Amino acid sequence: MVIKKAFPGHGVFMGKISLIDKSVPAEWEYHITYEDGDRETLLLAEVTPLLEVAGDKLHGAYEYLEKRLT
Repeated sequence: MVIKKAFPGHGVFMGKISLIDKSVPAEWEYHITYEDGDRETLLLAEVTPLLEVAGDKLHGAYEYLEKRLT
């Protein structure tokens, strides 16, 4: 799944959720790899607005990704 995130002073980058770490049930961690090779880990509240950037095409995509990565 692709996300889009703006980094002030650096531009907007596309990234992919490469892993969902479910080791802490209440705070799953979403591992993101960006097109420039940088990586970061985000929580659901941080990932959700980035997915919404793509609009209605992502309806149901979150559930699909969750199933594929578990």
